Amino acid sequence: MAKLTEWDLTVAERLYDLWHTCDILGESPNRYKELIGVNATMVFWGKYRDEQQGRINIYDIFKTKEEYIKKELEWYHSQSLDAKWIGQHAKIWLECCDENHKINSNYGFLMFSAQNGYQFKNVIKELTKDSTSRRAVAYYANPFIHYTGGKDYICTIAVQYLLRNNRVDAIVYMRSNDIIYGLIGADLYWQNEVLRLVCDLLTLHYQRTIYPGDIHWMAGSLHIYERHLDKLEKFAKEFENNTLTEVDYEL
Repeated sequence: MAKLTEWDLTVAERLYDLWHTCDILGESPNRYKELIGVNATMVFWGKYRDEQQGRINIYDIFKTKEEYIKKELEWYHSQSLDAKWIGQHAKIWLECCDENHKINSNYGFLMFSAQNGYQFKNVIKELTKDSTSRRAVAYYANPFIHYTGGKDYICTIAVQYLLRNNRVDAIVYMRSNDIIYGLIGADLYWQNEVLRLVCDLLTLHYQRTIYPGDIHWMAGSLHIYERHLDKLEKFAKEFENNTLTEVDYEL
């Protein structure tokens, strides 16, 4: 029997919901199935993150391509808005950038740069000023995406950080989220990494251990594209036959 970790199971349940969504939207070759308003049904419990380091690997059907993810995270940390380098590893970036290869969705730029208002610094400043603040919000999307970066419309809207009982929970608000190339691609890795960094700096400030809490994932549109539907069907049948539902805590 194939075994799922706790994080796998969270994603598996949404994949199963997507399979039972009857309508296929959009036009070929970008047709998709969609869940609207996915909210607290996706919580990645902090207890398991230390063991998985942000990885999601759904059995042998949907596998996280970790080599590419490392490249995307490297690009994020560069804070470059030029899509040429990352486009060598995933051509979708070259398809959605503008004529000068400019892109909007370098998450490192959006979190750390002066040009986007020092979002990460704002989060740390707010939580060191007031540990119970509800204002520690990093804003990814901004009005300028209507005019810059070609067809690249930032998927992450904002992330809120709440420090309670010596742990920080992250609430991720997504405009649009491809469950395969987005969520279990680099998105969850990135949010996991930033949450850890927030906790490390707060630990130094408060002189006590501040732990990464849970990542609450909220998506306006959580979807899967038509090119993945054959694999989704295989997955759904195995899930229905209870061959993927046992949770393995021995990682």
